This record gives sequence, C-alpha cells and structure tokens, in this order.
Amino acid sequence: MLYNRSWNYGDCFLWNPATNERIQLPTLLGFCEDYYRFTDCVLSSPPRRADNDSMVLFFLDNGFHVEHRYTFLFCRPGETQWRSQNLSPNMLDLIAKGTPRSVLCFKGKLYLMCTYDNQTDEHHLEIQHDTDLTISIESFHVKEEVPFPLIVKAYPESHYVESHDELFRVDFILNRHTDGVMSIEVVRLNFSLMEWEKVNSFGDHVLFIGSTHTTGCCSAAEWGFKRGCLYYLMWTDLSLIHKFEIESSGDTICTSQSGEFYYTDWVTMPGNLHGRVAYILGGKDELKIEKTTSMVVNDENQGGNCNSGEVEGLSHWNDLNEDIVGLIADLLHGSDYKHFRSVCKLNRDIIPKVQKTSYLSPWLVFSRDQTDTIFNVVNPMYNDETYSINLSDLPDYTIRFQKDGWLLMTRERNVLFYNPLTRQKVKLPDMDRDNYYSVVSFSSLPYSSDCMVFAMDGRRDWNFYIDFITRGEEHWSSHIFRDPGITPLSFLDTAFFRDGAFFCVDSHHGYVGVFSAKDKTWNVLQRPHGTYFDGVSPGFLVECGGDILMVKLAYRSQMIIIFRLNFSEMKWERVESMGEHVLFISHTSCISAVAPNSYMKNKIYFPRLYINAENVFYSVEIRHYHSLWGKHSANDLSHTQGWFKNCTWIEPNMLMSTTEELDWLKTPF
Repeated sequence: MLYNRSWNYGDCFLWNPATNERIQLPTLLGFCEDYYRFTDCVLSSPPRRADNDSMVLFFLDNGFHVEHRYTFLFCRPGETQWRSQNLSPNMLDLIAKGTPRSVLCFKGKLYLMCTYDNQTDEHHLEIQHDTDLTISIESFHVKEEVPFPLIVKAYPESHYVESHDELFRVDFILNRHTDGVMSIEVVRLNFSLMEWEKVNSFGDHVLFIGSTHTTGCCSAAEWGFKRGCLYYLMWTDLSLIHKFEIESSGDTICTSQSGEFYYTDWVTMPGNLHGRVAYILGGKDELKIEKTTSMVVNDENQGGNCNSGEVEGLSHWNDLNEDIVGLIADLLHGSDYKHFRSVCKLNRDIIPKVQKTSYLSPWLVFSRDQTDTIFNVVNPMYNDETYSINLSDLPDYTIRFQKDGWLLMTRERNVLFYNPLTRQKVKLPDMDRDNYYSVVSFSSLPYSSDCMVFAMDGRRDWNFYIDFITRGEEHWSSHIFRDPGITPLSFLDTAFFRDGAFFCVDSHHGYVGVFSAKDKTWNVLQRPHGTYFDGVSPGFLVECGGDILMVKLAYRSQMIIIFRLNFSEMKWERVESMGEHVLFISHTSCISAVAPNSYMKNKIYFPRLYINAENVFYSVEIRHYHSLWGKHSANDLSHTQGWFKNCTWIEPNMLMSTTEELDWLKTPF
C-alpha cells in the first residue's frame, strides 16, 4: 500500500511490485489538510479474492482534537470513498497510559496495539469488521511481566511482527542522542494466558522490520535464511541493513547500498527470488571465532593439570638460564605470561609477578550470550587469539566502566569491582536508589586509598544528581546541582579522571563538565567555540598524551573526526594525525596508548568485529575501516558486528590483591 508522502495530491493505491498491478484507493487529501498524522495502516487480506472481504484501514492521530484524537479510516479496494470512525471516550480512557502504535492483522483479526513504558497491565484493542464494512472495537487486557531493560540514556521503540502462528513484539532500546540500537528484546504474546513471554528463539521464523512501521516474517527453511535472525532498517541511515541474532546480543551490518536513500522498506517477492534475497542479506553466513580456548587462572603454586609423564618432560625448563627465561617472558602476554611463570619455582623467582604492560594492547571483552555470563575476549594484535570467560557467578551484572584491568559493574543497586583475569571482587555498599546513571567512572585502582566512584544521574527534571563514594566509606553521598543551562542527558557515557577531577563532555555543544573530587563541586567550563557538534553522531572522550580528545563518528559512520580541546583558547581543534598513538573506544572505556607495533599507529579500534571475527579499526591516515593485515577495507561499518550491550576494552592486569585490599571498608596503609 502506497501513498504520496509529500501530500501534494493525497494519492493512495495498492501496488504489487512483482506484477506491477495497481488498485486505486480514494484520495487522502482532505484528511491531510485537517492535520491528521497517519500513524499506521494495514491491509486485512490480499485484494480481489472471491469473498472480497479485504479491507484497507488507516489509523490517524490528530492531537488538536482531544475528544476525537484517534480516528480509523477504512474502505474496501475499489471503493471511491473512505469511511471513518473515532475512538470512543471509553476506549480512550482504557488506553490512556499507553501510546497507540500499530494496527495489524493476525489470524484474520485486526488489532490496534499500544506501547507502554514498563507498565504491568496493558490494554489493546481488537477491531472487528463486518461484511457491510462497519467496525466494532473491543479492548483486551494483557499482562506484562517482561519490563524494558534499564539502560541509561536510552528509550524504547516497539514494533509488532505477526507470523501465521505467533505475534512478536520487538523492543529496540535506542540511544537518546544517536538513535542507535543499544539493545534488542523480543517477546511473544501468549493468547491463552494473555501475557507477554520472553523469546530466546524464533524457531523457523525470520523477522523483518522496516524504517517505518512495515514488518514481515518468512520461513528460514523456505527462503534459505539462517534461523533466528531479525533484519531491520534504521531511519538514521537507510542504506544499511542490520541483522540481529536472537541467540546473540550483537548487531551485524550485513550489507550496505550505495547512494542516498529517502525511503526504503521490505517487500515480499515471488518464490523464485528467495535464494537471491537470502544471498544478498548474508543467508546462513555467521560470525565464527576460529580459535576459542578457555581462559583458566590457576594457582601460582601449581603447574596446572598434567600427568606424571608431562611433569617429567617439563624438567628441562630448569636448565634455562635467567636471561633466556626473561627473554621468553618478555615475548608473552596475558594469561600465557602467567602460565609460563607457573611452570616451575625457578620461573617464579626470575619472572616478576606483575608483567610490564607498556607494550600490551587492550583486549575487547564482550558477551553474545543472552544471560551475559559467557564473555569473549579478543586481542586485536592477533587475529587467531580469542578466549572465553565464564562469569556465571555474576548474573545480570552490567559493565559500566573499566580502568587498569578492573571492571566497575552494577546490578540494580548492587555495585562491585571485578578483575576478570584474577576473578577477584571488591564489593561496594549498595546505592541508595535505583541505578539509572548516564555517566559512571572511578578515579584509581579499587584498593587505592583515594579511589572514588563517580556516578551522574540526569534523568529527572533539569538537574544533575551526582552520587559518589570514596574508599573506606560505608554510604554513598549525593549532591544536587541546579540547572546550569545544559541538558543533563546530553553528556557522554564515558568520563575520565585527571588532576583530581572527573571530566565529561556534552556531545551536543562540546561543553566540558568537571566534578572536583576534593571540593565536591560541579562546574561547566566556558563553552568552546569554533566547532559545531551535531549531537546526532556518537562521540567518545579520551585522554591521549596529556590532551583531551573527542572522537566523533560522522554521518553514516563513513568518517571519523578527531578534536583536541585547546584549554588556553577554549576551543575544539581538528586533529589530522595521532602520530605514535592508538585509540581503543567504546561506551564503557576509552583508552589511548603508544602503539605496540608500527601497524597499529594512528589507528582507532572499535568494539566491532568483521563476520570472520577480525577486529575493526579505522585508519586516520587514509580514512578507511580495516581489519588486521588488510583483509577487509571499507568506507563504513558494513559487514561488521558489534556495539554489544555488555562490552568494554580492558587493560590486562594479572596482579593479585590481598584480602585486606579487597575489603572496601578497610583503608590501605
């Protein structure tokens, strides 16, 4: 069903793209002139069937008329006039707490589905149409036991997708500034219990969601798709087709089309094109990690699990002199360094317990598991080196920040530090209120006497609510800072600590906010001039070589723009090269380092992978995206997967802490 989006003529018709057949519908011009907003539309069944029971139905919203705000517009194909019916005051009261979102046809019945913001009770409407084309509307109640996940700086957008036997609701959790997808949740309506149930598998279904309200569903086996996939378009970039696998938590950009697009959507095509469509969208291709090993941290006083013959075979290690042992250790990294140190007592005497990490690259840690208990670890220096870590002892915890190998994680009001390589924890006192913080950070290692955790909550009114706690304290402190003329939620996810203060940046205008750890004061520095930040593309704040850098993704992620804050002139300046440095950016940690090899110089690494599990980076010099050894090259993020909802860059830290250091309430000497 098509209608003229410019409203010049109010033209509306049914169109079959396979046969090019067209059925004219009555004009919509009169409704356009009355300031109606066309929220959604549906075709109840294919037209020109023998029983001719097909109906076209529009759902209109006119906010200027409170009593007659919502209107149904309907007709049969071939008729010359629209019929209309307003939603009654009684029905308006029933759905007052929700937002009418979609009209759809499921198993021959028409429904108006509403979206609710974490409500436990929902009301939706069933639309019954008779042969004489009159409609009657009845409400039905649905129990909601699967609330939207609590993610900072995010808002939900729901889409309903019907198949021949299931009605799905796909909830996109979108970033408030970039409108990018941060998380995807899928539920199905159990009509016998009248409640939503969480979905972990689509079965044979493949789902499609368009840039408007257009949705679709097909059989994976019949069309040649991989099972359990959702393909969707985002209005922010209509040239990119995204793929979400229900058994994973990551998003894949499976293909991109060249050119500028005003409108794109999904259309069901004839059966002989099935294989071609599946091939274009990637079909059964999937992200494969070629080599995955389990990262096991053994007791240093044990040599791991081996039989007696292996123990005897390893005795030659004692014959190595100190220089050779040291040379081997210098060439190792991560868990290999720790394992080599555990081989024998001589190695433990020669090799320092803490490895020098100046040449090491941060590792990408992310979860593709629905329960967020199995994490993958990827070393960007080596394509064939990946690990998996089981964090089943930390269910439902979310990574909020990383510094020096320690993760700051939260679950509702619970807060803790966690080192995934040593598996040591530092538990903090519970927060005094629900965790909904837009910026979370900490100043130093959790066992340092001056360690402070900083959290900013800007969700309510126009004030800043900053909570903080210092090592040794039993309770969180909270300060309210009144409106300084900027939007609290516009601040970026990441902040860093330097010179006794936490720095964060407003992505809309480039304002720099500073919270003093000593004075407990919040100040917004003079607004930098000379640069316009659109506030749409993501931005990442990172300290590099003593400078404060802002890394901005430009339109359609085709180019990266780097700015340096000039404090003396208070302005953002373009950076054309980072020289010897390399950056690792994500929403939970942004790290700069001197490149460990010449290949990584002047590069920016993302928390994204190509479909063969190779890490994605951006070359500042040639302004292109690549993978290690140049196997992939593109001007955007096509054919990549990432921005996982629970991921970070981590700096490997094998240092074991003492029992006293792991006790937050004990102040170290």
